[in-house]
Amino acid sequence: TPKGYNPEPLPVFDHLTDAALIKLLESPSHIRTLAAQRTLLRRDPTPNTTGALLQLAANRSKDLGARIAALYAVTQRGIDSRLSAEVIEQVKPLIQDTTLQAFVLRALGDMGLDLRTQGVSGPVEAAVFETGMDSDDPRTRLEAIISATHQGRLKTAGLIAASLGHEDGVIAHTAFRSLAELDASEACFAVLDSASSSNAQKQGASFALMRMHESDVVEGLISRLQDPGKISIKPHLLSALCRLYHQEAEWKGDSWGTRPDTRGPYYQLDTWGQSERILEALKQELASAGPEQAALLISEMNRNRIQSNEALERIIDLATEDASHVGAAVSQLAAIDDIPAKAVPLLIKAAKNPLASPAVLSQSIAGLARTRHSSALNAMLTAMSTLQNAEGSDKEQAAGRSAFLGSALLVDQHEQLEKLAAEDLKSPAAKWANAGLLALAGRKNIGPEITTHVRKAIDLGWQEADRRVLLMNTAALLRNHYLDARIQASMNDFDPDIADAAKSAARRLRIPAPGEDNTSKIGDLTPEKALEQVASFKGDIALGEAVFLRAACATCHTVSQDQKQKGPYLGNIANTYRRNDLALSILDPNKTIAQGFATNFLHLKDGRELTGFVVNEAGDQVVLRDILAQEHNIEKRDIQERRTLETSIMPEGLMAGFSVKEMASLLDYLENLSSDDE
Repeated sequence: TPKGYNPEPLPVFDHLTDAALIKLLESPSHIRTLAAQRTLLRRDPTPNTTGALLQLAANRSKDLGARIAALYAVTQRGIDSRLSAEVIEQVKPLIQDTTLQAFVLRALGDMGLDLRTQGVSGPVEAAVFETGMDSDDPRTRLEAIISATHQGRLKTAGLIAASLGHEDGVIAHTAFRSLAELDASEACFAVLDSASSSNAQKQGASFALMRMHESDVVEGLISRLQDPGKISIKPHLLSALCRLYHQEAEWKGDSWGTRPDTRGPYYQLDTWGQSERILEALKQELASAGPEQAALLISEMNRNRIQSNEALERIIDLATEDASHVGAAVSQLAAIDDIPAKAVPLLIKAAKNPLASPAVLSQSIAGLARTRHSSALNAMLTAMSTLQNAEGSDKEQAAGRSAFLGSALLVDQHEQLEKLAAEDLKSPAAKWANAGLLALAGRKNIGPEITTHVRKAIDLGWQEADRRVLLMNTAALLRNHYLDARIQASMNDFDPDIADAAKSAARRLRIPAPGEDNTSKIGDLTPEKALEQVASFKGDIALGEAVFLRAACATCHTVSQDQKQKGPYLGNIANTYRRNDLALSILDPNKTIAQGFATNFLHLKDGRELTGFVVNEAGDQVVLRDILAQEHNIEKRDIQERRTLETSIMPEGLMAGFSVKEMASLLDYLENLSSDDE
């Protein structure tokens, strides 16, 4: 019931006589008509009442709705009524009224439905429904088929079969479902065997047969499959056999979960007594079939989730020889856990094909995700990039992402993934390589060493502005929350591209905006006051990392041993400096210059000027490292002037534009680096 819908309650008419109720059936109010009908059905019927109701139903001058209400007030009393046999005979003449015919057939068909659930035929004979089986009125024909089925009248199967392949799709569908309900295999086989049957009729007959899990049906299908004279109906026979291989498993109340498997034709597969015989017949057919016929059979087996090593081997061979079969092969491979080695090149080729359909790309990713092949990762990244650009393929994109991000291959080849993620950021593969890293960073079922390695790779990438944007966009696309704190801290970044990417990601990931910062600017405080406040203030690590990047600290400093070294290494700086000393060295960089990092100025004879740190000096050479981490090997004889600067290369007032909270957060970040380094 729609929210807020308050239907008018049915009135209570128990005080009225049967005659008054029959008169009330003609009320223009639908509610009153239903209430009157319900009251009549609760009462024991009398011949007078039944006669009056039938008289109203037969009166063509009355409103059709009132006539139908009167009709059902008679027939819906059920088979237990002592007047039921007589009522059936009295109602049957109403079939001759073309206006009422469809409703009469349905009303009679519904009588005794409680018996049909017990496997007992209803009380209405087949001849009653045969009158409507060939009607030109679609509804009348439909009701005749449905009602004969409700009554379990197998004698009408031949007439129902005549509606197979009907131009009205509802009638055609109802016809084959009714034949299946009646287990009318003989009528279906008669359609298949008749040379005058259309292909649509034969298909309808096979649709009915494939729903009859009976040994005689399987026998009839297989015997015809082996008959050379039945080659024209072979596709229908194979289709029926494939669907009959499985049946619906017994429902025990706990197998579907909240997301049942909806691939069909069954929610939960189970084999039955004829499954082995069916599979043997399919294998024999596969062994003797030509390439085209074999591909069609394998496709049908795959659609019905029939696993067969012979079928898998055959489709792989066919696809290797003929590219037109690649789709069928990839579809079959995507459904199995153990991918044969000979199939991997086929999957890689499909994944790298820019013209492949979204379904093939998604399935090739699913197959490669279960391999250990060294080239599988690159192929998956290529397929993900192509798939992402395919419009109208949301379902395939979701399936491909799920297979890729959950693949064990990412764990096995995480170092290759890290390398690809850091390469050309404009390449489509880089986006999905970074997506793989984010997935691994939050995965719980991998070793701590790999987790640490992957997270360090993300930390390094985060220091590059372009990659930071890529990581945030990717996290938003995947709804991955590993970077939430960093994204929040980046929402106020000085770089508009980074700030925009952070805000966009925050909206998709529902990350709240950072809290208001009411602390003073460092530049507005005396050095002593600034030192006092930042040393005692507890900040935020993610914000501190953002400050580290915004202040361009990464220009001269590294925080990981994996980075190319520049100026003083800060990965373990808090092990050397206490918080107060660390704050002082940032506020007044010239007060203490780290040993080995005095700024050297070299004026060379060729006119070049170099500034940096001397990292090695021996014999006739000096090795100078500049702030870009470039090392220069210089012959001493080429130096015209050399001097050591008294000031640090780190500028004064670096923190002037930042708040106490931001600088304190920077200290928290540096201290956290030291704990990670340990």
